[in-house]
Amino acid sequence: MAFESRSVGRYTVFAPSGDLRGESEVYQSLLAAVRPVARGGGRVAVDFTGVTFLDSRSIGLLVSLLQEAQAYGGEMLLLGVSPRVRKWFELTGLEFIFHILDDEAALAEEERRARKLDVGTVDITTLVEELEKSLGEIDVGEFELLPPEKDPGADTEVIGEIEKLLSQLEETPDGT
Repeated sequence: MAFESRSVGRYTVFAPSGDLRGESEVYQSLLAAVRPVARGGGRVAVDFTGVTFLDSRSIGLLVSLLQEAQAYGGEMLLLGVSPRVRKWFELTGLEFIFHILDDEAALAEEERRARKLDVGTVDITTLVEELEKSLGEIDVGEFELLPPEKDPGADTEVIGEIEKLLSQLEETPDGT
């Protein structure tokens, strides 16, 4: 195989190296490895840190894989694109089509933020129960609710408790 693969969060990262020319071993290996993940609705990242050359057929391959990933509900993004390779994307307008990140650290950070914001992984019932335990039952009818701009100190305790609970959720692998 002419590249490495690894996981970063929900993404499978494929890292080809050398010349990525149509019909080369790298090209064929990348196609064979990425296509099943893309067609399975997975999240794919192609790390170009080790790519020294990219031809038009390879760009076509990337566009095709992106379309497949999106058609099956997945995602595809690019990492570590050198200025030389990025020029190809700029000349073709593809820098507006592909999500391009600087490196794996940027991907890991994006994944961390996405996990923090992914409400689908948070059990809202448990979150409300934990808030009630921490703050006690609150009868909203007892309070005159003001918009935050009129009462800048409002909700700081509640926000602090929510942040604390979210950080606890981040510490557990399954979010429970």
